[in-house]
Amino acid sequence: RHDISDSKYLEFGKKFFCVKRLITTTKRDNETVYGLASCVILNKHWILTAGHIPEGRPVDTIHVLINDKQYLIDKFIINKNYDFKGHKGDIALGFCKKGFGDNIDNPVLYNKQLKIGDTCSMAGYGFYGTMSTGAGIMDNKLRGGTNRISSRRGDAVLITGSRDNTRTTLEWLPNTGDSGGGLFINGNLAGITSYVIGMDGKANSTYGDKGAFTEIYPYLKWINSHVKKESM
Repeated sequence: RHDISDSKYLEFGKKFFCVKRLITTTKRDNETVYGLASCVILNKHWILTAGHIPEGRPVDTIHVLINDKQYLIDKFIINKNYDFKGHKGDIALGFCKKGFGDNIDNPVLYNKQLKIGDTCSMAGYGFYGTMSTGAGIMDNKLRGGTNRISSRRGDAVLITGSRDNTRTTLEWLPNTGDSGGGLFINGNLAGITSYVIGMDGKANSTYGDKGAFTEIYPYLKWINSHVKKESM
């Protein structure tokens, strides 16, 4: 919101200990190109993120950044239904053989289908700004906010940046770099940030734009079938 201090979003973001930064690297000739995204740590070996991060771009390595230390993701498991253009299956598991240590804040997975009107919280490391100016600044800091589920598209739920009196106190939309971050209901992980729909033709998260999140519920069995394994 343009009328709420950025410090409020930074402070709220501190609640989401399980949301971390992803750093991608791609070698092109003699140059290394870096990319930034977000993820949710599930336990000491596994993360959950958006499928388009490992699948939708040429990357050589992906690391999780925790307290200025980088942890290599050794293998990704992209959901078999992944179809970014079809708005399906934009979800992936990542496995870190080394592990992230023992002091991991494991989120509880929300085991119900989300409903239109549900109030949710979100967090990520993406570009920020206001919904008046649009997102355009990157400082690699975790921000969080709130919104309400407004509609569905494929297997994703959508939120809308609203100006009216129905908006939440910390009304928030995701942007580039937030992909792979989490959507939460009552502290439980309910979705993974996927993309932004620019209703004015620009996906810069201004008022009226929509944020899309892949819902966790349809993929619970798939997640649990892999995460319960100690190693690969």
